[in-house]
Amino acid sequence: ANRARSSRRSHARVVVVRAADEKKAQVIQPLNGDPFIGMLETPVTSSPLVAGFLAGLPANRRAVSPVLRGVEIGLAHGYLLLGPFLALGPLRDTSA
Repeated sequence: ANRARSSRRSHARVVVVRAADEKKAQVIQPLNGDPFIGMLETPVTSSPLVAGFLAGLPANRRAVSPVLRGVEIGLAHGYLLLGPFLALGPLRDTSA
């Protein structure tokens, strides 16, 4: 029995784990270098295209009064909720 055990060789692989190369640029970093903010800065979140899109949303526009911002958001959500039913619903061919 001892010979049977000694004739079997272990085929374990050795995996070497190395730290990331510090010369490589890290793509994801804390916002403004401050890790306590709780927001990560990625190529997507820091791109001018995304910043321009977010600045154009009604909640972020400062030139519009808060009441009109709420009305615009409410109209958009109302259309998203009722629009498909009005266009594709079972009552679309009825004359009301």
